[in-house]
Amino acid sequence: MLAGILTRDGGQLTATDTLERELSRADHLGVLGGIWDDLTRRAQHARFEQALRDALPATEARQALADQACTWLWRTLREAEAAGLDGIYPQLHDASSSRVPDTVSTELNRYLRELAAAMDDRARRLGEHAAESGAEWAVGALGPVPCDPAARADWERRGSLIAAYRERYGHDHPADPIGPAPGKTSPEARAAWHTALAALGHIDGIDLRACTDGDLWLRRGTYERETAWAPPHVAEELRLMRVAQRDAHVAAVRADHEARAAQDENRRDENRAARHRQLAGIWQALEAKAASEAEMFAAVQGTRRGWEALTETDSSTRFLGSKSPGSSSPSTAPYAQLVGSAAL
Repeated sequence: MLAGILTRDGGQLTATDTLERELSRADHLGVLGGIWDDLTRRAQHARFEQALRDALPATEARQALADQACTWLWRTLREAEAAGLDGIYPQLHDASSSRVPDTVSTELNRYLRELAAAMDDRARRLGEHAAESGAEWAVGALGPVPCDPAARADWERRGSLIAAYRERYGHDHPADPIGPAPGKTSPEARAAWHTALAALGHIDGIDLRACTDGDLWLRRGTYERETAWAPPHVAEELRLMRVAQRDAHVAAVRADHEARAAQDENRRDENRAARHRQLAGIWQALEAKAASEAEMFAAVQGTRRGWEALTETDSSTRFLGSKSPGSSSPSTAPYAQLVGSAAL
């Protein structure tokens, strides 16, 4: 520990490198965003306080404003405003310039507009940089950078929204574009996260973001009840049996030709011919066994598809089309057992 404390990096940046680093940090969204949040929150709180004074008598308004619970009240009101007075999902804003609040100060209004313009310009350049560098998170989330100019511009716009959230709130995972949703302690962060999520485009799967813990437990219980009576999912077993049937057929044909070749009048070999006829018989028996098993698995899988079609109509069990935990996992066991029984 002492060695780590005493270790010093003797290398020094040149004046040009230092200037470039500081200029790069000057409009970092972590800096500009902090200033933006501070000023906009002050403006919002001033409006909230005035609205409270207008709604209550003077004595009650003073008592309410002195209460520490105002901190959570203002946070809830900010969250409601970010959600368009809904409070569930924040409204999406592509640009900070569209969210400049109107304060009582002309100078402050002008400064906020300039600050929003600087943040938008920084976000735009972040999108361009993501396209030029081919960042892992960007390519993974948005796909390869298009060659078409219009498609590239849209790619960069969407990338700028994601990159702005990453830089503003310090999400630096190289592959995960935005990570989990922030908590409700910061309505602004949640609004930026939802904007970045919308920029990602269509996401496969069920949207569970608005589900409470009770809703999730209910879905889990419904899943367990439905899968308890579900027919087994045997698509993998059916595939293995069809592969075994095909391989056995090919091997039987080859053994039959080998037996005929061994009986050729020019080079008659009865022992070799008998051995290949025996192998041909084994492979034919294996082929028949595999065909029988495949027919059985096909019937079971057909029942499974009928069950899936029946349960698909219920939105609460829409996710039940996948393999249930209680069903046997696909493996090569049926194929191995079939080969073993045929060999015996």
